[in-house]
Order: sequence, then C-alpha cells, then structure tokens
Amino acid sequence: MKTVVVDPNVALGWLLLEKDKEALHQYADRLADASANEEVELVAPYVFDAECAYALLKRGRAQGWTEDTIQAYAWVIDSYQVDLADERAPLPEHVELALDHHVQGYDALYLDMAIERKAVLATTDKGLRAAAERAGVELF
Repeated sequence: MKTVVVDPNVALGWLLLEKDKEALHQYADRLADASANEEVELVAPYVFDAECAYALLKRGRAQGWTEDTIQAYAWVIDSYQVDLADERAPLPEHVELALDHHVQGYDALYLDMAIERKAVLATTDKGLRAAAERAGVELF
C-alpha cells in the first residue's frame, strides 16, 4: 500500500463544489477511490485540519453558506480519515525547508513529509507540484 500525503486543496475537491474545476473533482475522486480500495493510505501534517477549516470558513463566508453547511462540509472531509502526523519542526528548520524548496510555509510541511516518508504527494497546487518534481517526489 502506498502512502499519499494529501494537500487540503485536494480535500476540498471531495466536496464537489460548483465553483471548483471539474479536473479537481476528478483528481480528488481518483484519490478517494484509491483510498476506499485500500490502495493508498492518506496522511498529512498536523496543519491539515486547520488549513481545511480556514478554507471552509473563508469560502463559506464569501458564498453565504450557513453554519450547518460549513459543518457538514467539515464532516465530509473528516470522513476520508486522513492520518495526521504530529511531528513538528522548529521554526528555523521550517523556514529553511520552505527556502530550500522555494515553497510557502505550509507547503514545506507537505513536501517534507512526502520526502521523509518516501510517499506520493497529492496536490493540484502548481508551485508545490513543481517543487515536488524538483525534489524527486512522486505525484499522485
């Protein structure tokens, strides 16, 4: 079974929101199917839930979702059972990872996790995908 580090942008694709591109939904569906068929194990850094919550709240406020809708979407994402790692790097190390890989702070955690675990990275973020390719990380 392969380990896949899943980025929050892919998790949001599981919601099938109308404003998202069809390509995101298809990509997220393929990952969900692989997980359901026990072909992959989904993992993410400890910040995954906070990033998902931020995105849901931001979108919800912008689009006028009710609190119940936001909570329902949170439950959908949570149902995919992404295993969260609790490893934390000291701030200087975190910054160094981001600088070394030319990515944003959070993205450094996902990329580093994929490198350390020799895992596949699932993301649609162009910058993170490019950094993963430079680092020799397999993309889902």
